[in-house]
Amino acid sequence: MVKTARSSAKFVAFTGILAAVALVLSLLESLLPPIPGMPPGAKLGLSNIVSMYAVGNLGLGPAMAIALTKGLFAFLTRGVTAGLMSTAGSLLSTLVLWLFLRKLGFGLIGSSAAGALAHNGAQLAVACVLTSEAVLFYVPFLALLGAATGALTGLALGILLPPLNRIVSQL
Repeated sequence: MVKTARSSAKFVAFTGILAAVALVLSLLESLLPPIPGMPPGAKLGLSNIVSMYAVGNLGLGPAMAIALTKGLFAFLTRGVTAGLMSTAGSLLSTLVLWLFLRKLGFGLIGSSAAGALAHNGAQLAVACVLTSEAVLFYVPFLALLGAATGALTGLALGILLPPLNRIVSQL
């Protein structure tokens, strides 16, 4: 989707739709039961599929707006701590996705894994500030989980990309 003066309203509307899809995926994911044996709060990161799509197709600015929207949604629905952690994780993850995907030329799976690791790292940094360094105990678990779930979300976008591109081309 190319941004032109003629299509700027469509561009903004499409960015808003993507933000709404990210919020719905985040909400649906919060309804899933915890993954057995995983650290508290560990999630698949389904809304990051939308962030990655936005980075690749809309650019860094709209993707960061979507990431910020996800963080604000966490503030409103889960409180200050979750909001801070979500915002930090989403913003850094989106920046890393953009760097790996658009600047370094990595594929979807590698970029997504890097973004997931960045997301976990930012959340751990916020958790350290808010609690104590004891949360660093989770680093090995979150590194493995982040790489695996990041690769899965990258794979999911790879599968969803052809039908998404067909839909978007009709807008």
